[in-house]
Amino acid sequence: MRTTIMGLAELMIFALVLVLTTIAVPWLTFALASLFSGFPRLRLHQVLGIVGVSAWVLGFLASLGPSGGTELLVFFTTVVILLAFAGMWTREFRLLMLRRADEFPDRHDKLAWTFVLTVMAPAGVWLFGNFRKARWPEAIKADQPHPLDDPESSDIGVPAGFSTS
Repeated sequence: MRTTIMGLAELMIFALVLVLTTIAVPWLTFALASLFSGFPRLRLHQVLGIVGVSAWVLGFLASLGPSGGTELLVFFTTVVILLAFAGMWTREFRLLMLRRADEFPDRHDKLAWTFVLTVMAPAGVWLFGNFRKARWPEAIKADQPHPLDDPESSDIGVPAGFSTS
């Protein structure tokens, strides 16, 4: 019984160190680098992507070891793919619901797109995304940079005592 408790304690310490190294270290690195005005600012989804890919690579390397663990790697890869798809579906459905019914060519097009997104989920996300980009190209401009990311309009990220001009 004593060895099992020690094994669990060592496993918890290893998990804590792994989480700290894959999340805290990149976050601190990018936070410190953003203090300099020339360093590009990374958005949260970009940092999460870096952490996610790093975690997957570490999981892949761990599954190659003698203890195996391939089932866990396949499970977590499947979960990540499903979560990514859910995020894309939610974004497209939200963009559909933000449009008024009179912006569509026919009377019941919004209802039809809702049906396509819901029933034909994987293909519906792709189809509506292409329809949206072709029908409303000005919606693509919604991905403009944040005003705080413009170095000329803001002094955020400039160390004290320095000027931007």
